[in-house]
Amino acid sequence: MRKLKSKRAYIYTIIVLIFYIILYFYLGNLKFGFARNPYSHELMTFLKNIVTQLFPIVLIEIARIFIISKNKRHRIVIVFMTIFLILLQINYSEFFETFGNREKLFKYICGEVIPIIFYNILFNYLILNKIYFFGFIYRIVNKLVLLISPVIPNLDWFATGTINILFVMIVFILFKYKLLKSNTKREKRRTSLERFRYSVTLVFLTSLVCFMLGIFSYQPISIMSNSMKPLYKRGDVVVFKKLDESELENIKVGQILIYNSGNKNIAHRVIDRVEKDNTVFYQTKGDNNDNPDSKLVSTDQILGIYELHVKFIGFPSIWLCEYFDLE
Repeated sequence: MRKLKSKRAYIYTIIVLIFYIILYFYLGNLKFGFARNPYSHELMTFLKNIVTQLFPIVLIEIARIFIISKNKRHRIVIVFMTIFLILLQINYSEFFETFGNREKLFKYICGEVIPIIFYNILFNYLILNKIYFFGFIYRIVNKLVLLISPVIPNLDWFATGTINILFVMIVFILFKYKLLKSNTKREKRRTSLERFRYSVTLVFLTSLVCFMLGIFSYQPISIMSNSMKPLYKRGDVVVFKKLDESELENIKVGQILIYNSGNKNIAHRVIDRVEKDNTVFYQTKGDNNDNPDSKLVSTDQILGIYELHVKFIGFPSIWLCEYFDLE
C-alpha cells in the first residue's frame, strides 16, 4: 500500500466529519427532534468540561498512535490494544443497568457497543496504514460538537447505531480506495475495478441506510401480522410514501394507510372518511379482519400510504423484535 499525502488525508478527514455531523443533525431535524444538551454552558463549567472530557481522549489517542505504530508486526499487541480500548470506552454504568432486560440490553449493544467496536478497529487500521490522526481528530471534534451545541438530536438506538456503522464503512471505503496500489498495467486495471466496486458499495450502503431511516420520500416497515392477507402477510416488508399536509386530508377510501397507533405501525385499508369538528379522521380495517379498527385515525398519526411490498424479507426484523421484546 502506498502512503497517502498527509495534507490529502486531512482533507478527507474533514470531509467525512462534516458529512457525519450534517447527517447527525439532519436526522434530528427531519424525524427525531432534539433534546436539550445535558452539558452546562456556563463559562467555568464549560471550561471544566472541556478539560475533563477532552484530556482523556487526547491521552488515549496519543497512546493508541504510539503503541500501534510501534508494533505493526506484532499482531497480538494490536489485538490486545484494540480490545483494551474498546473495553475502556464502554459506559459500564449504563451497560449494567440493562442486565435483566433483553430489550434494553439489545438496544444498548446495537446503539453503543457495536459502533465502539467498529470505530476502534477502523482507527487502528488507519494507523497501520500511516493515517495517524483520523481517530484523534474525529473524537475531539465529535466531543466538542456535543459540548458546544445547545441541543442534540434525540436519535433512537437504531438510528444512532446505523449512522455510526455507516460512517465507519464510508471512511474505510474512502481510505481503502485511496490506499490501493497500482504500479503495473495489470494492477491498474485491477485497481480501477476495485475502485468501481468500492464506489458502488459506498453509494448502495449510504442509500440503503437513508432509505431505512426515512430520509427519502419512501420508507419501509416490516409487517407483524396477517391482518391484510392475502395482499401482504406477516414477514413481508411494505414500502410507503410519505405525505405532505395537503395530501393528508385528501386520502381516498380504498387506499392503504400506514399509521402509528401507540408504539406500533399499522398498515390497513381506509373504509370511510369521517369529519368531526372540522377535523378529518379515517376509519380503517385489515382486509383479513372481520371488524373495522376500534379507533379512528387522525392525520397526526398518518405516516404515509402503501406503494408496494416485498415478500419475506421482514422476518429477521420480526424475529429480533419478538425475541428481545422490542417496541
